[in-house]
Amino acid sequence: MQQKKHEKVGTNMFLYHITPTENVPSIKRNGLVPQIGPRATLIGEPEKAVYFFYSIKEVDNALLNWLGEEFGEDEELSLITVYLTDEFISKNEVQAAGYEYAISAVINPEHITGIEPYLD
Repeated sequence: MQQKKHEKVGTNMFLYHITPTENVPSIKRNGLVPQIGPRATLIGEPEKAVYFFYSIKEVDNALLNWLGEEFGEDEELSLITVYLTDEFISKNEVQAAGYEYAISAVINPEHITGIEPYLD
């Protein structure tokens, strides 16, 4: 995946992250920590990052297609909403690529505005 520098630096935004519900207690304590997880390992991703979608529609689309295949059929998922301020965006590397953002910085718990079960 070719990434480019985010072109809208200076705009506060909400972004959405999907994760197995079993990860929620750790996320509440530590925030979202960049890593090279199982999916990134499979595609040879060289840099640690946390991946976000631009909208709920993009989350739904991914889960109905490629991302849905990565989780077990009975695996409970949670939708995490984060709010990133101008200040956070200007101080951290935020990459935009197609339907997602990749952020190489820790998203601290205070940026998390919602955690709820993902119900398709």
